[in-house]
Amino acid sequence: MARVFDDAMCDLGLDYVSSFGALLGLTRSDRFIPWSVDIDYILRSKRDANALVDLWDTNTTGMAHVFQNIPRMCVTEGFGEGKLRKWAIPAPKNITLLDGMGFPYIDLYVGRTTLSNLFSEIHSCVHKSKDVWPSKRVLVYNKTVFQRIPANTENMLWTYYGPKWRTPDKQENPHGEHEPCRGWGNF
Repeated sequence: MARVFDDAMCDLGLDYVSSFGALLGLTRSDRFIPWSVDIDYILRSKRDANALVDLWDTNTTGMAHVFQNIPRMCVTEGFGEGKLRKWAIPAPKNITLLDGMGFPYIDLYVGRTTLSNLFSEIHSCVHKSKDVWPSKRVLVYNKTVFQRIPANTENMLWTYYGPKWRTPDKQENPHGEHEPCRGWGNF
């Protein structure tokens, strides 16, 4: 999913950055956190989010844009040329949102820049814009997959998880040891 998303975003000329647990895993261990079912990305603005919705090619990527409290991308039957169908798992009864089903998906957080040159992707997370943008496209997963990361990854992770962000969570919480951005800010 990460490879397909990055390729498609490059083809569309749209920017994004890895965030939250995705950024944490890529920074600490060069891979996504294995017990997490989602990938977290930030889109720079509403304009970019609208362009993504208008230009996204579900047939080519095998991923579809959905809105479930936040914008998301989920795999379709066509993802990976349909090879995932043999592992199809029926959705649990009475669960309709992707984050409760156990299927992989991408969360898309739409950011905004303030007049004072601060950037925020959710109400409780505020960063210096220069810590987020311009993004850097780097090779991860033993240099096999491109992903975009923030301009200052360490400051972003400090804002998300506090000064102990380098220490893995022993409880294997898919969203990290703490709630993101509660009372932190590295400026």
